[in-house]
Amino acid sequence: LMKKTILLFLGILLLNSCASTLLTNKNIPPSEVQNIAYFEPVSLISLIQKGNQTKPSDSLSLISTKILDSIIENSNHPKVSKQINFTDPKLRLRLENDLLKTMSEIRKTKKLENIKTTPLMDSLVKNENQRFALCLINAGFARRKNNYGNQVAKGIGVGILTLGMYTPVPVKANTSTYAFIYDAQNSSVVFFNYFPLIEKSPVDKKNLNTIYDYLFKTYYQQK
Repeated sequence: LMKKTILLFLGILLLNSCASTLLTNKNIPPSEVQNIAYFEPVSLISLIQKGNQTKPSDSLSLISTKILDSIIENSNHPKVSKQINFTDPKLRLRLENDLLKTMSEIRKTKKLENIKTTPLMDSLVKNENQRFALCLINAGFARRKNNYGNQVAKGIGVGILTLGMYTPVPVKANTSTYAFIYDAQNSSVVFFNYFPLIEKSPVDKKNLNTIYDYLFKTYYQQK
């Protein structure tokens, strides 16, 4: 089930990257969305191996999660109050599944009005005496340096063979980051934004910092 949800989510990542990305709930102004809790970021990072095959990387995903965790904690926009922690691995998988499904539903409908958060998502926040929770998902891939060099050489070779009419350009790495804030009291999503796919490393702190600032910048400028 989890694997199917991840595949569904990754498929939706590729849709409509040119559209306006910010969605908000008009009934709840940004000034009301304060005292926000957050979950540990979900990272789905793959490593490109020989033959251009992608393989999910637990180590790269962990690095991405830890970097984003630190960025969230140190940011003032939004200012988070606490992380919601739990140790049960089955509960964590259920929550990640719910978060990915919710994110995918938002991307498909491009509206927040009919999006309902799950009972699990709501109860975990309410149990901490919180109303709002921030969720962040980072997806992408990276190459090993020598693997990237080989792909460049192959690309140039193919270009020469076709008289330069077609030269496939390999991507060294890419990142796409998604964020939403939901209201556990009303089982609704109040904020959604994402950073479309860019050719930057998903485990580079400077890159992730820039993306995170972008995601929330216009929202907290609203009245």
